[in-house]
Amino acid sequence: MFENNDNQSWLYSVPAGDINFKGALQRATVEELQEVLAALPEAGNKTKIAAIQREIRKKTGKK
Repeated sequence: MFENNDNQSWLYSVPAGDINFKGALQRATVEELQEVLAALPEAGNKTKIAAIQREIRKKTGKK
């Protein structure tokens, strides 16, 4: 789906509690975060989705 070793690949495939996920979350652009969010199935990814949504809000300055 996403190329290996880029932020989106890490965000899509690694559990939200993993340090690599957290690093990719901080490095990712808002566009990358939105693309991963759109691709993630809701089932089984609630924590990951919440973390990505929080990061988007943080980076865009929206509450």
